[in-house]
Amino acid sequence: MFDKKLQDAFNGQINAELQSAYLYLAMASWLDSQSLPGMAGWMRMQAQEEVMHAMKFYDFVQERGGRVILTALETPQAEWESPLKAFEDTLTHERKVTSLIHNLVDLSIAEKDHAANAFLQWFVTEQVEEEANADQIVRFEEDDTDGADVVLVTYGITARVAQMGRELAQEQGVKVGMIRLIVVWPFPEKRISELAGKIKAFIVPEINYGQIVLEVERCAAGRAPAILVSHGGGGVHEPEAIAEAIVRAAK
Repeated sequence: MFDKKLQDAFNGQINAELQSAYLYLAMASWLDSQSLPGMAGWMRMQAQEEVMHAMKFYDFVQERGGRVILTALETPQAEWESPLKAFEDTLTHERKVTSLIHNLVDLSIAEKDHAANAFLQWFVTEQVEEEANADQIVRFEEDDTDGADVVLVTYGITARVAQMGRELAQEQGVKVGMIRLIVVWPFPEKRISELAGKIKAFIVPEINYGQIVLEVERCAAGRAPAILVSHGGGGVHEPEAIAEAIVRAAK
């Protein structure tokens, strides 16, 4: 028979895992509403993982002869001020879940339940990965930003043509650095903030409605302008248009 104290704690963790899934689905819905399907898809996968975690606890309780008692879920948050904040909240939440898992490990040791302790070790390892996924999702490449007058911030298909525009501006004597985002969100907020106090402007070429430039503007906090070079109607920018924006911003 499963120890009552552990059974209650494991039932609480089932609720916590399902609550996590509920939260990540809410994030996915909000990100979809912001026309960010890639980020929404990542959150949907996280939600599915949390349901799988809940079922692992469910099955373990049943196998030990215990009784699963489901309790109500709280209504999750529905709005975030930015995609960055949603991912920051994800990391904060995963750290909270890690603490819950560690508490269960401590309880299993105190109750001398070796089977429960062995079962929980999978979750201890899993939480290291979960926190790393949320914390290390920020990835970018940086080139010649030290001493630059202007910094390009690019992503995806615009990166190549932005590099061509950068080279044209450099031929005119402008010191131009470049940040190429490999993963868009969460944003490299700290680095953008650092650069904002040292440069004249950020140039952000985008072929959408300016999602990235808004984040650059927010992170720069008024210390350097974030200038959008937009391009609609399909295709990509002309390098000359990007070079012109760089030269104008450097004056």
